[in-house]
Formats: sequence, structure tokens, C-alpha cells
Amino acid sequence: MIKKLQDLPLEKRKMILWGAVVLLGLIFLIFWFKTTVYRLQKMGDFGEALAPAGEIINEAGENFNDVMEGANFLEMTPEELEQLKADASPEELEEIQKMMGE
Repeated sequence: MIKKLQDLPLEKRKMILWGAVVLLGLIFLIFWFKTTVYRLQKMGDFGEALAPAGEIINEAGENFNDVMEGANFLEMTPEELEQLKADASPEELEEIQKMMGE
């Protein structure tokens, strides 16, 4: 078989080579298209699976904002901090002491 191909004229060998390249290219293109469609469909399922994780992240962000608002006492003067402690309920006072490490 190889000997027959080698005996063919150069132009005919080039046509066979390009025909094989085009055929392989089409096969790879079809394979790529099918896997891309499959992956995009799976990505939709993946997005649905991540919805609970998104809720957890949002909740963590809200908790972080609460902590940062509670950390404003770090910027207070000693007088303002004493006033805050005096005005705080026992639960709030305990929380303030936890935040300050007292």
C-alpha cells in the first residue's frame, strides 16, 4: 500500500494528504463541538449545585459587615468607650468585652 502511494505523482499524493487532513479536521471539529455542548450543559447543572454555596458566601459577607460595624469601638476615644460601656445592656457589655479581649 505504501509503495503504491509512493509511486503516485506528487500532485495526487498532495491531494490524498490534504483529503486526510480535512477528514481528520472534521472529525476533531465534530468531537470538539459535541464536548463543548456537553460541558455547557453540565455548567448549568454546576451553577445550580453552587447555589447553596452562594447563599453561604452572602451570609458570611453579612456577618463580616456586622463585625466591622461592631469594630467601630476600636476608633473610639477612651471617654466614648466608657460611655458605650455605661449605656450597654449586660449582654452588649459582655460582647464588647469579648471584642476587646477583656
